[in-house]
Amino acid sequence: MKIDFDFDGVVVNSHPLKAIIAKERFGVDIPPEQFRREIVLAGGLLSREQYREVGRLAMNGSYPIPPVPEVFLYLSLLLNGKNLVRIVTSRTGEDLEFAKKWLAEHDLPDLPIIGTGYGLPKTEVCNESDVFVDDDLEKLLPLMGVIPNLLFFSWPWNAHEKEPDCIHRVSSWWDLYNHIWYDIRQRR
Repeated sequence: MKIDFDFDGVVVNSHPLKAIIAKERFGVDIPPEQFRREIVLAGGLLSREQYREVGRLAMNGSYPIPPVPEVFLYLSLLLNGKNLVRIVTSRTGEDLEFAKKWLAEHDLPDLPIIGTGYGLPKTEVCNESDVFVDDDLEKLLPLMGVIPNLLFFSWPWNAHEKEPDCIHRVSSWWDLYNHIWYDIRQRR
């Protein structure tokens, strides 16, 4: 089975880090669950330039970025199950290089990682995948009808979004793994 994962929000958890950086750099308290562009900018909490700077610092290795809980356990189970697993991210340039370095530092140097570019769809890269997992609904929507199994990784900051019936929400790596192992494999 070919399984693709987004990096930010599925493998690493940058939202708490972004809240810390916003506080340090700009003196603004933003709860991690509210650190979404539309909330931060519409609320006037940060300017567009400040929001970009926070994101850049959170993604380029200026601060250590924590893994999503249980990612290593379940990712290794998927890899040991002879699945073709890749990371498909919007990151490019130094942000992509940092992601590669992060994977190597966490004993995943051979895990393929592909950068598509910020704001660009992941359709071309993922068009032969069986499963794609992302925490950004806007990245999943263009893949409807292209990838048979779309999983929406749930966080407090995306809980308000309503996914179409063809996209399945997962709440953790345990949930994600079980959905792939039991639900998707059963249908094949």
